[in-house]
Amino acid sequence: MIASGEDPSVSTLNMEKSIVSAFNWYAANKLVLKTMKTNVMTISKSNGTEHPNLNYHGMIFKQSDKIKYLGMTLNKNLNSKPHVKKLKQKLYPGIS
Repeated sequence: MIASGEDPSVSTLNMEKSIVSAFNWYAANKLVLKTMKTNVMTISKSNGTEHPNLNYHGMIFKQSDKIKYLGMTLNKNLNSKPHVKKLKQKLYPGIS
C-alpha cells in the first residue's frame, strides 16, 4: 500500500485508512494479514521529521529503513543500493 500527504499526520491517517481497507478485504476473502511480517517505510523530503507509528486495533506496524517491494529492495532514498548489494552477495559470494 502507498499513501501520501502534505505532512506526516495526514499521510499516516491516509495509510491507516488503506490498512482498514486491506483488513476488510482480507476478512471478506477469509484471509489473514500477518502484521508481524508487515513493515512500513516512510519516505519524506524533510530529514529528521518524526512520523507517527501506524496502528490498527492496537497492532503497531514495524518501521523499516529498507523494504522489499515487487521483488526489489529499496531504501528510504528510493535507490536500489540494498538490492544491488544483495544480488552481488548471491552472484559473487567469495568477492563480497
